[in-house]
Amino acid sequence: MDFDRYNERRGTNCCKWDILGKKYPDMDVENLVPMWIADTDFLCPPEVVDAVLERAKQGIYGYN
Repeated sequence: MDFDRYNERRGTNCCKWDILGKKYPDMDVENLVPMWIADTDFLCPPEVVDAVLERAKQGIYGYN
């Protein structure tokens, strides 16, 4: 994983970033840094992306 790469999440339907203005209307949201633990801003490792894509190609999304 590349922990040095910045990934812009604003405008990507990311609740952590996109609701800041609504949640804190009196704050300068451009300078706020949400410190959420569960939602990271790092890309998944390529191996994980590949595995998800391979599973998705099967085309059946029911219960296993």
